[in-house]
Amino acid sequence: MKIEQCIEDFIKSIIKKDPELFCSLLCPKDLSLLRKKLYIKTGHLGVNRYIKDKYLKKLTRLVTTFYKYEYFKDGDKYIVKYSFDQNNSYLKTEFKIVGDQNTPLFNLNINKMQVKFFNHPSTVGDVHAT
Repeated sequence: MKIEQCIEDFIKSIIKKDPELFCSLLCPKDLSLLRKKLYIKTGHLGVNRYIKDKYLKKLTRLVTTFYKYEYFKDGDKYIVKYSFDQNNSYLKTEFKIVGDQNTPLFNLNINKMQVKFFNHPSTVGDVHAT
């Protein structure tokens, strides 16, 4: 899978509120750690429900179908900035490269999401979705 596909799938997962698509952007190791964390902390709260409540519901308010993105490579990761002109905001996230150069896998880093709302030229709101 190419990085561009991951970038677009991330937005699709938010717009469609699709936790399976969102989770497909996580590498198996991170998904396993998330499951373990949820089991220890909350009993049997499922990963899909957690992703829906913790990320998708919050990010749906920000994300629109009309967006632009730019990305750059920084070592073993890609930094992606999505811009949403409709609500004057942006979302910044990171995809780590795991695997080898022949078949790279991209892992969404859910600990590195940053959302900024520019409600008014003199007011900037900052929300972290972690």
